[in-house]
Amino acid sequence: MEALSEPLFEINQESKYYKTKKEIKDSRPKMHKILKEIANEFEFKLDDFARYGARGFGFYQYTDSYEKYEDKLTKNADRNGVHTFKKATQEYKAISPRLVEIERIENKVNPFTLHDIFGLNNLKASQWLGDRFFVEVKSAEETKKKVSDPKRSIEFEIEPVKEISYKEYLQLLMDRIDD
Repeated sequence: MEALSEPLFEINQESKYYKTKKEIKDSRPKMHKILKEIANEFEFKLDDFARYGARGFGFYQYTDSYEKYEDKLTKNADRNGVHTFKKATQEYKAISPRLVEIERIENKVNPFTLHDIFGLNNLKASQWLGDRFFVEVKSAEETKKKVSDPKRSIEFEIEPVKEISYKEYLQLLMDRIDD
């Protein structure tokens, strides 16, 4: 586990945003179970599988799974080296509806909301430590200016965020590693 750097903020655990992000985090085992069931049914390695959503998924180039399904995948790999399933294949038609369930869980929160909250190009990283959610930013001043705007508070339902000392964060991190 890598440590975040200063400046750090903690997301308010009473905010609607936090509660939704926590619900998604807590749903990860369910999402992984769906993916494992698909992998078992279609007999492929989960590490070979790449998904962009319910309408775009396939296998990394030159993997065993790619070779097994090569004739059912697009001829050319995308920029990530992934060959996606052709939409007319039985595999696509069987897997896609099952991935919709994962999308429903993941799409409860817009992945760009944190960037909107903390400022464009200000967010550097985020991390869960237990049930606490931390955000590393480039500028604490820009963050304070953004999150103190009452209009934004209503729009994102996240306020207030709490600046946390680096020493306190590192102690929490060390306690987590010891567990």
